[in-house]
Amino acid sequence: RTSAVPAEPIQVPKLAMAGRVPPTNATLAFDVSECPSDMTVWPDFHNGVAAGLRLPKAGDMGSGQITRTWIVYNRPPPSASPTPPPGTHGNNHPPVKDHSHAGLLFALGLQGHLSSLSMTDVYDYLTQGTVTTSVGVLLGMSACKKGTCDQSVSKMLCLHIPSLLPPSFATMEVAPPARTAAVSGIGLLYMGSGHRLMTEFLLGEIGRRPRSDGIAIGRESYALSCGLALGLVNLSKGGDSESGGGNVGLSDLRLEERLHRYVVGGPEDPETKSKREAADRAAAGIGAGGAAGPSPDQEKCSCIYEGENINTDVTAPGATLCLGLMYLKTRNKSVSSRLALPDTHFLLDCVRPDLLLLRVVARSMILWDDIEPTSLWIEDQIPVIIRRSFDRMVKKAENTAGFAGLASFAALHMQTSQDHPPSRTANTSGGSNAVDFIDAEMQGRAKSVSEDEAKSGDLPPPGDGETEEDVDVDRQAIRQAHAHIVAGACFGMGLRYAGSGNEQAASAIMERVEHFIRLRDESDAISVALRPERPILEMCLCCAAVSLAIVMAGTGDVHVLKLLRAIRWRCDEAVRYGTHMAIGSAIGLLFLGGGTCTLGNEPEDIAALVMAFFPRFPRSTSDNQYHLQALRHCYALAVKRRLLHAIDIDTKENVFVPLEVSGGFRVSLLVCSPIRSDDITLTYFHPPVLGYLCADCFEWKG
Repeated sequence: RTSAVPAEPIQVPKLAMAGRVPPTNATLAFDVSECPSDMTVWPDFHNGVAAGLRLPKAGDMGSGQITRTWIVYNRPPPSASPTPPPGTHGNNHPPVKDHSHAGLLFALGLQGHLSSLSMTDVYDYLTQGTVTTSVGVLLGMSACKKGTCDQSVSKMLCLHIPSLLPPSFATMEVAPPARTAAVSGIGLLYMGSGHRLMTEFLLGEIGRRPRSDGIAIGRESYALSCGLALGLVNLSKGGDSESGGGNVGLSDLRLEERLHRYVVGGPEDPETKSKREAADRAAAGIGAGGAAGPSPDQEKCSCIYEGENINTDVTAPGATLCLGLMYLKTRNKSVSSRLALPDTHFLLDCVRPDLLLLRVVARSMILWDDIEPTSLWIEDQIPVIIRRSFDRMVKKAENTAGFAGLASFAALHMQTSQDHPPSRTANTSGGSNAVDFIDAEMQGRAKSVSEDEAKSGDLPPPGDGETEEDVDVDRQAIRQAHAHIVAGACFGMGLRYAGSGNEQAASAIMERVEHFIRLRDESDAISVALRPERPILEMCLCCAAVSLAIVMAGTGDVHVLKLLRAIRWRCDEAVRYGTHMAIGSAIGLLFLGGGTCTLGNEPEDIAALVMAFFPRFPRSTSDNQYHLQALRHCYALAVKRRLLHAIDIDTKENVFVPLEVSGGFRVSLLVCSPIRSDDITLTYFHPPVLGYLCADCFEWKG
């Protein structure tokens, strides 16, 4: 932690673009000459956020509050900006190109300090800054005014959402990241309010079709942010299945029905379709200068054409998580059944595998009290049809791992190596030939499987209602679905036990993390047969690792640290930027606040964690297609400072005292300078643990 010195700017460390090569530890500089020009834009933004989060929150500083003068003083000087081209009119504040300062503004908003800026200062930042500056200001002001429905901030956000502007201003150019940040800011600003206008607007925006090529860019992340914002506005206001409840003023919007249609697809809702067509006609009736009549150069989207059905690839992620946030901790059986996983192979082919992960997460948030910190609960989230097929693949892989199977595999591998050049046989997933061989073996023997072979133990016997033909299935779809469902169950368990340090939950998730590591690193027949594609495996591994860190946030557990470092050690062409982001975030959560902080589990905390750790990580440093990178820092809204200091009442100094603590969570005690045992009478804590103690999870004994 650091403090804001009025006469000094905050120090933002520069990005390290060099490294050391073992075993000589020679310094090697990274050649950026052939890299994209925007390669360091978002890393600089994240670097600025990290520097700003070192500052204490607004309520923890006492009289030393951060003022407007200090924030403006930290604004980069005009010399940091390029010289404007000849013929342009200069301004008092040239465009600010320091992306780290944009991140600093967002961090100040997360910490509650950005409210000291006046609206004129905000206007200067929005008009004279870059896209990252707009994103930082929009999200920072929204986080600072979270749940207040402040009208001035609301107007600022609406100006960056083309759908809320009059038709004559609808063609105003707004960068996709700024548009997505503005929608996310609406959710933060109106959190828990159940605002009617914003609810209706966000519900329609999830399925809005692009009317120009500019809106089509980043459409997936925009729809996701609309869904998350809608869930934030109506956070935990859905009501349970028994008493009903919910927001009566929104019943005519049919939220559950329309969101379910966004999840499963099908024809567009007639009411929504009529409103969309009316809006299109109104927009087309405005001329270029605002006059009535159609415009000759009316923009149309030339890269996307959608038919009558809803594009679930765009709408399903946001709608799924929206249902989970709306019915968070309500145990509504009716809504959770709408998110049920496919129970047949035919239905499994109709759902994208990564959407199964989000369904499991949403169901976990709804059925909050049903989550158990056991491996059995994770296994129960897998549908029976997928579990049976996966068990058959495991059994077949074990049989193939015998001497005959290994000999056949070696012969096949040598044959394929001779038939194809090395460039085609080289596979980062390691062992695609083995997968094809095992699949071919299972495909050829599926028709010859008899009850005698099943009874002999070669394959598990068919279950109720399952025939021998069920063995002939799409095994790659089974691998993908199994990996995503397990990762989603780990993420749901991580949210349920966030910041608790629950050893049972950590053990269950750690078991799944080790399973993904074996699939990634080992080359035995079983791992090769069960391994999905490498990008899917990396994403599921990162999701499970982050879930483990969420549970153990602030504990600094050594075993978890070793596991995360082992995951981070591997670095090849298949390891993308998002993998490093996820594992780095997991290690940071493990040592949150140097052990003095943890994560909360209130509804607003869970919503912030879902926004921050959405399990779809970027491919490169500039990737914002499926999730806005700036939202990764929303976890700061869920951070709670949990620290117990033993202070001598006379000297006001920290002292070492033995304490006995009772509670259902993991606890520890701050190590201070020792005093005489007869000065303070308290019973000893057993077993003794060193570290920090959650102040609201204990009872005094003695």
